[in-house]
Amino acid sequence: MIKLLNAGLYPVKNPKFNVGKDAGIDFYCPAYNEKFFSILKEKNPKSDLKVENDENGYFVSLAPQKSLLVPTGFYTRFPSDIALIGFNKSGIATKKNLMVGACVDDSSYEGVLHLHVINVGDEAQKVYFDEKLVQFVPVKIDISGVEVIEDITAEEFFKDHNSDRKDGGFGSTTLK
Repeated sequence: MIKLLNAGLYPVKNPKFNVGKDAGIDFYCPAYNEKFFSILKEKNPKSDLKVENDENGYFVSLAPQKSLLVPTGFYTRFPSDIALIGFNKSGIATKKNLMVGACVDDSSYEGVLHLHVINVGDEAQKVYFDEKLVQFVPVKIDISGVEVIEDITAEEFFKDHNSDRKDGGFGSTTLK
């Protein structure tokens, strides 16, 4: 069970599964007010953020190849065998070229969840206050640990592992 606590810091829409049994929980950029904007500027000290307004509402402009860290206003709590992994919202990614940067929320983190978006496009993009920005998918993880093997060759390591791919990398599974 994933629990979300609204920290009550500023107005923000509740995260939600948007349609039926979606995999992702939609998180929103909080609504515009002076307190939130002050915190947003504090979280992005190298950005010259200015609030603008158009027919669609209040926004900040994100320059090409720059990123924005957005505090959601929510704390999360969930079991240690779960991670919340941030993924792109398809419309935000394809229409605005905004991609998710830092994206793992571990169960041990007790601060406000942040959204990290990067403008990978060639034009400035408007990030509207109150818009859906990132989706987080709960993922079951294996917390049993990692074993590091030393003092053997890769050939010995993969001796009982059958793969036609071997050390073929990028594109090695495409049809020829």
